[in-house]
Amino acid sequence: MSIYGIGTTSHQTSWYGSEKTAGKAAEGNFAKRAAQAAQAAGRATATLHGADESSGDTAIFMSADPVNGSSVSVYKTPDFDRENPVYKVKIWDKTGHVTERMVDVSKVDPKNCDTAEFYAFTAGLKESGKGSFEDTVLKAAVAKAAKNAEQKNAGAWSFSDKTDWVKTVKDMMQSEYSCGDLRGYMEWKKFLGFLEEDGLEGQDRSNAAAGRDATRVLDSLAQHAPEEVRQAFLEAEKETGGIITVFGLWISNDGKQSYMTQMGVERFVRWYNGDFNESDLLGTTVGSAINAVKKWIYEVDHPLSGQPSGAEEKKLMAMERAFYVSFLEKLKKLSDR
Repeated sequence: MSIYGIGTTSHQTSWYGSEKTAGKAAEGNFAKRAAQAAQAAGRATATLHGADESSGDTAIFMSADPVNGSSVSVYKTPDFDRENPVYKVKIWDKTGHVTERMVDVSKVDPKNCDTAEFYAFTAGLKESGKGSFEDTVLKAAVAKAAKNAEQKNAGAWSFSDKTDWVKTVKDMMQSEYSCGDLRGYMEWKKFLGFLEEDGLEGQDRSNAAAGRDATRVLDSLAQHAPEEVRQAFLEAEKETGGIITVFGLWISNDGKQSYMTQMGVERFVRWYNGDFNESDLLGTTVGSAINAVKKWIYEVDHPLSGQPSGAEEKKLMAMERAFYVSFLEKLKKLSDR
């Protein structure tokens, strides 16, 4: 299927990303091979710039858009520091004019950033090992193509326009869900998790976990639940490890693992459908909370067709289920009083 016309003959974009290789020479040759592949495939009418790496920079992502003639490349510089990730981004317009900037990805907010910052941010996700090329920068390129397709004149697109990319991804999730493409939905859900997890207004995950406002989280998920239900939620969270954010995203205590929970999915669906109770997932009684948690356990045990089922995914799903089981036990004790 095509989303917003992406993948049709009217809007094609060529994307290339470098993957880690055994040899440095192979990595350094990436951009030239990518450009040659684009020409050989005959897919790009725009020039895929960035093949010249004589400066010592390493291209980790390149994109050429035949519709507006633009090209963008993201690089790691020779002095790149993983503890302070700053990437070089070069943008060429259809005339070949190039602009260059440095992007500190720790300060990028996916809810309000331009395309260059968004590409650098997602390239950083890939380079740090949080996701594959397909799960990070390729998703970013498709999201950008969706924004292009929304424009009456794609040539008017500016790389400096600030965009809420989280909203764009949520729109695409809903499109996939409405069309019955559950695999596509789950893939975009995973990407949304990356954006909401790593893009907390420029803070890293461990700082976000340490500084979490529990009341704000509970108000976003269980706004009108009885206080005893809210306390049971916090006790189960503490008992099973990790924290849950206002988005329904589970994050490990050390900030190194994350997973979008069934709570988060339900909250998103309610929000997208315009429901005004997306913050009332647990209802107003102990009984309604029990019903909600039983539903989430069932959904964890019966995942949608096409949902990622790798070893890491299963491990995180088991952690989510452990939280629900602990929470449910505490709720049942409250109900038996």
